Amino acid sequence: MDSFPLFGRLPPEIQLQVWDEYFKTRLVHKIGITKADEELNHPRILRSYTHAAVDPASRRPVSVGRARAGMLANRAAYEVFRAHYHVLDLGFQKSQLDSIVPRFPLNVFRDLVYLTNIHPILLSKLCSQDRPYDGKVRHVAFLFNNQQRILPSRHPYWQYPWYSTTEDSKIFDEILLVMAASSVKIPRDQLLQGRLDEYGFVMWESVVALPTLTSWETTPVELNFRDSEKSLKESEFPYSEKSVLRWAIDLDA
Repeated sequence: MDSFPLFGRLPPEIQLQVWDEYFKTRLVHKIGITKADEELNHPRILRSYTHAAVDPASRRPVSVGRARAGMLANRAAYEVFRAHYHVLDLGFQKSQLDSIVPRFPLNVFRDLVYLTNIHPILLSKLCSQDRPYDGKVRHVAFLFNNQQRILPSRHPYWQYPWYSTTEDSKIFDEILLVMAASSVKIPRDQLLQGRLDEYGFVMWESVVALPTLTSWETTPVELNFRDSEKSLKESEFPYSEKSVLRWAIDLDA
């Protein structure tokens, strides 16, 4: 608010409304694993994870520090920040093997946690039995490809076992199953005709509705989505029928 020096003279309730709007920025938090962990390909070992915040409108990385710098402006800003955000830390311990252990502010109501690597430990840290992020992560997405189209079932050596949900519970408000544009045999110019959702993904139902596509182009992708959805429901992932489940295409993956 440096460009508006009279901001401090506004009534407190107006300042709170301004800060409330300021902190409604939506981000996609892409979480993956390091190249070393990917090459190791071990279900019991994961030393760290990678994180990048992306603006869904431009689909470009942004600085979380700059985007959330307003939290330190004054007490009113900090109180609004606390009402909207949770600092997400997946619990990795720093060691000589770790390159970075990021912690980042997550807008509980708007931000999307997007797992670009379906690693058992990364999944279990997000959805562990002690439920550290229950109510904190409400929108989650998983990136699938031709090599990995399903979620792994429960593994006896996972660091934290997943938990089962009751019929009345809703762990996540929204779950997105995402396919990479590079892994589907649909021309990119056709995908670009589909509608984008609030996270910058192409909505699959808008792609299927395109009159220029044939069933032999869309059916293989739909079968992959169905395999992924089936694995989600059959695994011990905390899925609830009350959660919104959507299919989407990532143009940048």
